[in-house]
Amino acid sequence: MYKLISTSNGIELSQHSLPNVCKDDVLIETIASCYSKGTESSTVNKHQKSLASKIIANREKILDLVYERNFNELFSKLKSQQESVINLGYSATGKVLAIGENVTNINVGDTVVAVGSSANHSQYSIIPKGLCVQIGDDVNPIDASASAIGSIALNSVHLAKPMLGSNSLVIGCGLLGQFLTQFLSISGANITCIDLEDWKLEQAKIHGANSCFTLDEFMQSKHSALFDSIYIVTPSLDNSLWTKIGDVTKYNAKIVMLGAADLNCPREVFYKKHLNFIAPHSYGPGRGLYEYEIMNNDFPDIANTWDIRSNIKLFNNLLASKKISTSFLTRHVVDISDSKNLIDILDSSSSYSVILDWSQLKKEQIITNHVNTVGIKPSDLNYKNIAINGFSDFAKQAHIPSIKKIDELIYKGVYNRSPIRKASENTLGSNEIQSKDIGTVVISNNHGSHSSSLIEMMKLRKFVVVDKPLCTSSEELKNILNAQEKYNSYCICFMSRRYSKHTSELQQYIDNRNGPFHLDCLFQVPHKDKSDPIYHEGGRLIGEMCHHVDLAIYLFGNPVAVHFIDNEKKSDIGLRENCSMLMSFQCGSSAHIRYTSIGNSEGIKEKIKLSFDDETLEIIDFQKTDLITKFKRKTIVNEFDKGFLLMWEQISNIVNNKDLDIKKIAEMSDIDLTVTKILLRDNI
Repeated sequence: MYKLISTSNGIELSQHSLPNVCKDDVLIETIASCYSKGTESSTVNKHQKSLASKIIANREKILDLVYERNFNELFSKLKSQQESVINLGYSATGKVLAIGENVTNINVGDTVVAVGSSANHSQYSIIPKGLCVQIGDDVNPIDASASAIGSIALNSVHLAKPMLGSNSLVIGCGLLGQFLTQFLSISGANITCIDLEDWKLEQAKIHGANSCFTLDEFMQSKHSALFDSIYIVTPSLDNSLWTKIGDVTKYNAKIVMLGAADLNCPREVFYKKHLNFIAPHSYGPGRGLYEYEIMNNDFPDIANTWDIRSNIKLFNNLLASKKISTSFLTRHVVDISDSKNLIDILDSSSSYSVILDWSQLKKEQIITNHVNTVGIKPSDLNYKNIAINGFSDFAKQAHIPSIKKIDELIYKGVYNRSPIRKASENTLGSNEIQSKDIGTVVISNNHGSHSSSLIEMMKLRKFVVVDKPLCTSSEELKNILNAQEKYNSYCICFMSRRYSKHTSELQQYIDNRNGPFHLDCLFQVPHKDKSDPIYHEGGRLIGEMCHHVDLAIYLFGNPVAVHFIDNEKKSDIGLRENCSMLMSFQCGSSAHIRYTSIGNSEGIKEKIKLSFDDETLEIIDFQKTDLITKFKRKTIVNEFDKGFLLMWEQISNIVNNKDLDIKKIAEMSDIDLTVTKILLRDNI
């Protein structure tokens, strides 16, 4: 399939893998998408900045990596900057081809509006169920493809609430300005428009503007205390224009800042006139909220909120009744053989924006059903052939490079929910990852999908390696254990710190001393906003604290007692990000594990200390290990190593023969199970 992307060399119509449906997804075949020139051209221009400019802009991060001697990550980041790709588009329409098991608001065959970062300029797209809205047959889907952009303007008018006969000023008559003018005209406001270009002002008159001025004409006008609301649809305003706005507004007037407008108003202007600033949240309330966008949960009825889905429905009702129009937008039929013409049209300065019609492209076969699992036996599978499920940053930085370095393993490619650029990676479809040719699958997608993805692969008798965490709830753990028994399948969790050179130093001292030992582990992390998806996928403690719990159990064995001290009393454990844990072991050793966003780490994220006799081993960020004695501090390891390669060598040993090394799997998975139960606060 084809998709419009931004590369360091410019805009490109590129071949991508087909998307794959997860439980909360809607798969659409795109009918049309609307290219927003203001937003997307700005994104493209920033992306195409030279590598040198990006290095200067990120020089502090680069110097930190040099200081840490973390050259692998440094070279990886520089390479990713050179090869980086940005998906374009956030407003489209399409026909629904398939839905995930949790989708109840959309049906296969529906025509929908899709909005958000997944609604790309693409032949096919995967959209969260909360960002799809059915539009029916009354509205032209080509016109409806501008719904996200139109809803930004509509949301602004809802927030400003212009009264019948009130006076509104629109500064900037590009795409958003034209939609604003149409909505204000419907509301009965008197509209004045300002722009630098006459052709945009002429279009504003067609859309209902009562008067129009060039910027120079407006600055010389005699308006005074006239406007009730002002809509700013330009990136920034200079002080002289702000002063003029102060002159022409009424007391308590509303200033609405659309899109990425910069709030740089001099204090004396808004203070003197008691101006009220409104910054609309994109297409409406709900934007960026996991429960709304991903889970499709509505706002309570009592809120009486014009949310995203309400704005989209109203926009399309207005289109269907011909009260507004998208006829001022350029139309272009996407043709693979003439991509240069497409890019020229997108770059043209003589249009507001471009609606891309994808309907003429050749259809591709998308397999949405699972292959037959009946009769699959372990002897059918080649465990040396490895596939990755989920093209995460960790998969790119840890799994794929490590697998490729081990001769005994064969990397087959990536299966991913969202499309992947074919030029950059070998991609797999659902039929390929589920085939008998692939025996080992790595689950490297989002935390909330680990359990369902794992069980799906266990049904196919695969050997499964799961990124941490193994799962996010006791119910998921129960389902995994049931599937393991039912299908006689095996899995381990990728807890690579066990195999780091730094951990090896700790292990050597433990083996050569009588103990007891005390292990102190600290994760010092920045605070995350509660809208972050991680809080809806088990939380930070399950997702990240697991590393140090695993390390303690790996070194000392199963604990005889575990005590939790929570710095937060939130009823939902998944929302907490500050916790301490004290573990005691049969050998008399103990471990204190702390995960916290309280305080300042002085740039250190992980600090691990093993204390014994009158000595201490200290690991800093798995970059450096020091032996601290009474008289001196000696560095014994000075190399960044979180054990990625060595863990993959362990996995290689497991799959080296036709039959899996069940004993080794059992040793590793026993620790995984204990760690998971502890973090779920289950019985151990």
